[in-house]
Amino acid sequence: MLSIARIIPLLFLLILVSCKNKDVKVPEEVIPEDKMIEVMIDVHLLEGARSGNSIIGSDSLYIQDYYEGLLQDHDLTVEEYQQSFKWYTEHPEVFKDVYQRVMERLSVMEAEAQKKAKEEFEEDQEVID
Repeated sequence: MLSIARIIPLLFLLILVSCKNKDVKVPEEVIPEDKMIEVMIDVHLLEGARSGNSIIGSDSLYIQDYYEGLLQDHDLTVEEYQQSFKWYTEHPEVFKDVYQRVMERLSVMEAEAQKKAKEEFEEDQEVID
């Protein structure tokens, strides 16, 4: 049976783990949260169009070329992105919030695309009738 002497350190450890500092500040050399969200959204969209080492519907470029272009569009180098992504993964309390916001934005984009596709389909049906 566990004694009080063993339970107290365990409770203390649990309290420390659950009370992590959620106000972690992103260092200056790391991509700010709002910009990281934009980059990660684009990465998700790129990954959605990926088939192996190329992009569906493209004959000319490999996936790496698209990643480089994506980072250039955000005025980032591969090193800046990798360093920032590493920092975020080392700070899961921050990364969780960033990733949640990415998923929320992607969900909105998906709903808008579905709505637009439905409207276009209905317009096409009217032309056929």
